[in-house]
Amino acid sequence: MTTLLISKDLDETVFRTLQSIWNSNQHVEFIFAKDISYTEINKIFKFLLSILPNSFAFSILENIADEYQIHMDLLEELLEFGDIGCNETICMRNDLSINVINKCKELTLHHLNGKHIK
Repeated sequence: MTTLLISKDLDETVFRTLQSIWNSNQHVEFIFAKDISYTEINKIFKFLLSILPNSFAFSILENIADEYQIHMDLLEELLEFGDIGCNETICMRNDLSINVINKCKELTLHHLNGKHIK
């Protein structure tokens, strides 16, 4: 398995380098640098949203949405443009705003346990 380190310095150049590695490997694990702050992770999230649609960006966004506290407006934006994996990851969170919960109710999701869409 190949491990890709996502650091606070993620920009377009670093993204393209990591994407090249991701494209050439079947099994990839994302590791996020321990020194990434709440502000920096939201900045990375915004950057990745700006380059959608991109399957590598979706993959990183899904991991971030699963592991980090993200501004609700950014999660809501990802729901608008995200793939099914991103959407399911977001909708399974326990800390969603009413607006995000309502957007989840409008989606057809396959792996959701139902707690947000009832």
